[in-house]
Amino acid sequence: MGFVCKVSVIVPVYNVERYLRACLDSLIHQTLREIEIICVDDGSTDESLSILQNYKDKDDRITILHQENLGQSSARNRGLDLAKGRYVYFCDSDDYLCSDALEVCYKTALKYDLDVLRFGYNEFVDGKADLLTPKECFSVSNVISGIDMLSYLRRHHSMTPGMPFLFIRRTEIEKHQYRFIEGIIREDHAFFTEVFMTAKRALHLEIPLYYRRVREGSTMTSPNEYKSARGFLVTVEHFLENKNSKVKGELKKQIYLFYRHFIIYYLRTTEEEKDALYKEVEHLRKTLSKVKYLHSTDMWLFCNVNFNLYLLYIKIKRRDFYLWRKLVKPLWRFLRN
Repeated sequence: MGFVCKVSVIVPVYNVERYLRACLDSLIHQTLREIEIICVDDGSTDESLSILQNYKDKDDRITILHQENLGQSSARNRGLDLAKGRYVYFCDSDDYLCSDALEVCYKTALKYDLDVLRFGYNEFVDGKADLLTPKECFSVSNVISGIDMLSYLRRHHSMTPGMPFLFIRRTEIEKHQYRFIEGIIREDHAFFTEVFMTAKRALHLEIPLYYRRVREGSTMTSPNEYKSARGFLVTVEHFLENKNSKVKGELKKQIYLFYRHFIIYYLRTTEEEKDALYKEVEHLRKTLSKVKYLHSTDMWLFCNVNFNLYLLYIKIKRRDFYLWRKLVKPLWRFLRN
């Protein structure tokens, strides 16, 4: 490639032969031409690799890497290892971009000297691309810190962690050595949080620049309670290792959020799956018990009370939230104080 690369687009690919051409077409026809497209085939068993090769033969900006099936995190990490662009963008191989998306992102990022840019997207059901639902289409008018952005997103219930809605300065990723946690699903949550926790300059655009396909068989539509529970459990452990006191307040909120996700999925697992998670859950209880700034009834019960009693408490709380909020919770606080 005879140009200075402005954006590295990383595309993890696994058995998406039906959708891959639409994704690649949207990338090679971007109005911003100075890009590299790093496609990591994660052990596809369909025609995905052949499709990638056909596109590479026509466009030398495409690089193809092939690996055994190690998961999306591994594929993204391998793409990051090769990235040379000023900014990094992750695109899912069953979705596609607006034709000027990367140009809009790049010019906005340069204009405001951004570490991370987030934007809206259009969601549609597979086979019904004409029926679009705009998501996350709001504007944050000023450049703010990443920590403030996390706080803003939480207040507005807009914590979708999808990587395809982020445009990230590559030197920020390399400076902090951010990589996706491998071997789990729900891996976006940790990377998303880490990027915003350290970003000094962040912005959100209301423009929907991405088209997200809802289809059967994807991770999003095929929830696995056991894998999801374990993913959030590992994510909590990952963040408990972060000792940066400057973001302790935000870390507390994020850890608690991931913890709650873990409990929700854990309650849906089978007894056999709960047994399989036993050692990791016990390790999490011991670890959380040492974190003094996590003060809540849930955490106190989880760390210090019989675990089965804690699960009963959660079930009762969820079954009759009104009764809990109006009667039980105030009484419990009174007794503890």
